[in-house]
Amino acid sequence: MRQPLWVLNWALLTMFIFSTLANHLLRQEPPKLRPRIASTDDAATASKAAPVEQIYGHRDIFGLFSQPSSVAQKNSLVLPIPSFNAPTPQNAPALEAPKFLPPLGIGLNGIILSSRENESIAMIADESGKEKLHHFGDTIKDGTIIKIAQNRIVILRSNGQQETVFLRKIAVLPGAEEKPLIDTIVKKLKDTAYNIDLSRFPELVPSLGSFMEELSLSPEFDSGTMIGIKVGSIGVNSLGEKIGLQKDDIISTINNISLTSAQGRIQAYEAVKKSTDKNYVAAQITRDGQPLLITYKLGSIDNLDEDEQKAKIFSGGGTEENANTKEEKKEKFEKEHKNESYEDMISMMRQNLVGNMKSQARRRR
Repeated sequence: MRQPLWVLNWALLTMFIFSTLANHLLRQEPPKLRPRIASTDDAATASKAAPVEQIYGHRDIFGLFSQPSSVAQKNSLVLPIPSFNAPTPQNAPALEAPKFLPPLGIGLNGIILSSRENESIAMIADESGKEKLHHFGDTIKDGTIIKIAQNRIVILRSNGQQETVFLRKIAVLPGAEEKPLIDTIVKKLKDTAYNIDLSRFPELVPSLGSFMEELSLSPEFDSGTMIGIKVGSIGVNSLGEKIGLQKDDIISTINNISLTSAQGRIQAYEAVKKSTDKNYVAAQITRDGQPLLITYKLGSIDNLDEDEQKAKIFSGGGTEENANTKEEKKEKFEKEHKNESYEDMISMMRQNLVGNMKSQARRRR
């Protein structure tokens, strides 16, 4: 095995020697560059550029060659300060004069004021005198009610202006007829019974709003629940005093119609408005915590003088007559003036009054 290895080693050594000799003999040195020494003539020629016409002039086949512009001058980088030009003042456009709308021509006859503004009611009469109930947010012609206060309402018109309508009493013009005496329109029969001349009562109180203003009526609440209409200030010889009302009286029903809701108040107003002669209006009130029923008989006072005397006899007044005569006249008066529907109505009102008092007592407990 040694002989083949020896032959192989010598063969490899021989090949290495021959390759080294061949590399040494065949190697060539790279050529050395020698710098060219330019003459002065060549430098002068190179410094002078040939004109453009000589280069491109005879080759301008399509006639597109143009003389190049002159060399641009070097501008200074510092710019001159610009001059100040004051702006020309412009005249402001003329303001358009505001356009005011004429008043609506309405009248405020009464206000039912509530602690909740959206439940307040304003009684407004138009140009023809027709009265209508309005609430907060209602529209009147081109205006909208935006406020209902104690003695006025505020209306926002279509152009943005606000119109205020105040609650006023109807003034008596000089030379006009004097207001009739209240004693000729309202007469007291007894402490809880009165006679009202229905035909002349509008002369004293022309509208519901005037009646409410005269009595200073306002809603009355107990524990957040409305219990009726409270009577405000009562003047001497005023309408409230003549019809038997006192300050702080609370009217809960009229003709057995509850006044604790807006619908009930309107219904009671319509019922009284449709009343005719010889009808009765019964008001259930609370005075100093005690229930009280006041009745009003509608009819002409001039024709009821005899009935008034009989009512006095019925109530225990009159001259010095014996008891038998009084009893006879009492029976005669009851027989002549007996009205079953009226008595039934009074009995029902008394029962409702007792029931309301009991329910209020239970709530307070």
